[in-house]
Amino acid sequence: MPEGLPPPLIEFVLRDLAGNDIYLTRFNGDGRSGIASISLPESSGFQGLELNKSYIWSVAIICQRNDRSKDIVADGLIQRVATPPELSPRVLQGMSAIERAELLSRAGIWYDTVALLAQLQRNQPLPQWASILQAVELRDLVNQPLLNPLSF
Repeated sequence: MPEGLPPPLIEFVLRDLAGNDIYLTRFNGDGRSGIASISLPESSGFQGLELNKSYIWSVAIICQRNDRSKDIVADGLIQRVATPPELSPRVLQGMSAIERAELLSRAGIWYDTVALLAQLQRNQPLPQWASILQAVELRDLVNQPLLNPLSF
């Protein structure tokens, strides 16, 4: 980040498919770039994601507060699904984190797979990290640093 500029304002929004805001927060960035995870607060009155319902999430770096068309935005869909029987705690007991991540990946539970691999990647580089990002055409992110998780 260029010297003398204030830290960027970052906005996270979770919306239902009708466009209604479910959760919105803004915070000042610290000027570092990389991959961050966001945990939603339980204390904010947020009730969690409904089972089998899709939501749109977005993260925006607000470049000019008076002209939001200049924002840098990333967004995507997320859906909470029921835990498949093959991922029950009884089945997962005794498995390594890598084995659990592979099961999550095969079950199509993308966000949990990435979260688990990122947690492991912080401690020691994993070949699975590059593979999962390349599989979804995010190879440009493979060498980005993993920032500390954000929680509100």
